[in-house]
Amino acid sequence: MHNLGLLSNNNRLAGEMSKTSTIKVEVQFSLEDLFKAVEKLTQSIF
Repeated sequence: MHNLGLLSNNNRLAGEMSKTSTIKVEVQFSLEDLFKAVEKLTQSIF
């Protein structure tokens, strides 16, 4: 019975980890888009 509790806890942890990793990926992409937009702006200005 103890092992089952540990397994469900691990599954919950894995679920949380995958959620946070997808959030990190989304943030990383938006940052890259931001940099690209800034580059385009600076190129058009100068």
